[in-house]
Amino acid sequence: MAKKTETRAAILSDAEIRSKFTRMAYEIYESNYVYKKITIVGLGAQGEFIARALKNQIEEISSIKVDLVSAVKDIANSKINLDIPAPGKIFKDRNVVIVDDVLYSGKTLFSAVALVLAYMPVRIQTAVLIDRGHRLLPISPNFTGIELATTLREHVSVEFNLKTGKAAAFLD
Repeated sequence: MAKKTETRAAILSDAEIRSKFTRMAYEIYESNYVYKKITIVGLGAQGEFIARALKNQIEEISSIKVDLVSAVKDIANSKINLDIPAPGKIFKDRNVVIVDDVLYSGKTLFSAVALVLAYMPVRIQTAVLIDRGHRLLPISPNFTGIELATTLREHVSVEFNLKTGKAAAFLD
């Protein structure tokens, strides 16, 4: 019996991901140019990497001040935990952009939106690098790097090397 070989297809290179970040940063700026300050929430390590890149680019291209918040994903319970002591101060009366790497079922992003909504922001928007569809919940991103048609059995992963700052996305 032949051994099954694992195939891994590259979806986005580092340069392509950086290009997506730049476009998304301009879209976020265009949607929020009337605000002096916004808050970006990065979901998990991947979302935080993207959120930090978007923050840097938005502040480079505009006068908008961006506060960055990290959120920890509890995948098993579909819960989000914020990594800040007083979330009400950073969300109340602010526009908030919640960022994740891959949008699949929508559970994580939906949980994050519900959590932030409790702190009375002016508006909540969402941004994802890769939207692969297959939603279980009614949520759509406001800003998307790329939409990707996948099967339910395929897996999309985004990998960031924190030492080199390089990124890549793969379809397994």
